[in-house]
Amino acid sequence: MFACQIPVESNDSPGLPLMAWGWYPSLDDLAKIARLLHRKGNYKGQQILHYRKTELLFSTQGSFGAGVNLDYGERRYKSSFHYMPFPDPTGKKIYVPYMLGWRGNIVLLMPGELTGIKISNAWPTSHSYDPENPTPIAKVGNRIKPFNQ
Repeated sequence: MFACQIPVESNDSPGLPLMAWGWYPSLDDLAKIARLLHRKGNYKGQQILHYRKTELLFSTQGSFGAGVNLDYGERRYKSSFHYMPFPDPTGKKIYVPYMLGWRGNIVLLMPGELTGIKISNAWPTSHSYDPENPTPIAKVGNRIKPFNQ
């Protein structure tokens, strides 16, 4: 089931739908969206998303510090995407974009068209585990396919 809230603008016209609640994607949905983003919006040879905007998704240009420190530095944010700092094999810091859902759902778009997906319902706990930290996923991905930029 898909549901969304449509806000009413100041002139009483309908606004853009808020797509933040009510969508329950499957793992297949998430993988397909990630593949489409990795391929800069190209689907079977047809450009269905704006190429330059999807290309900019893989850059921190225009991002700002989000005030959250992860294992390798401060998380950044722009256009509904978070950016996790991570060292590449040479030690240079790169930023890996990811989508973050409520309570730790993560879709991490790693270099080399590698995608990490974590589905979670992690409620706050008293121990140090941070369900919204994608670094453990990136560490596994980097072992599978090193993040050579």
